[in-house]
Amino acid sequence: MSASYVPLSSLFALQEIFESNNIEGADIDRSLQNQSNFKIHHLDQFNTESLREVVSNLKVRYDLIIDDGVHDISANYLTLKHFIKLLKPGGKYVIEDVSLNLIQSWRLLLRNLGIFELEIFSPKIQLEHPKLNQLECAIVISKEKE
Repeated sequence: MSASYVPLSSLFALQEIFESNNIEGADIDRSLQNQSNFKIHHLDQFNTESLREVVSNLKVRYDLIIDDGVHDISANYLTLKHFIKLLKPGGKYVIEDVSLNLIQSWRLLLRNLGIFELEIFSPKIQLEHPKLNQLECAIVISKEKE
């Protein structure tokens, strides 16, 4: 984390954007506590049992799930495997900060889950400034409507 990182800032931003009090988040940092306007789940994205435990305790389905946790392909894939079942039909699953050089690997991993379509979003600034050393994007997976 950068020195300017503010814990839970993404959740506060999402709450403001969606004007919703129905926002939940997950983090490995056990010092983070529930807020009056959103709930925090504690999990380790590298630990299958931790992911299973959180998923088994969630009884709702979500319109949007955003993975902006550990920016590691194995952790993101493990999280996706567990959390994709919590997505409502027509919902979106977003994996943020994916290195563009990992897109082909992601396509292969997603096929293992039966996911053949994904959208890739890359900030325009990266296209205008090719000297940026690490080009990143967001992968968006849409769950088919029933």
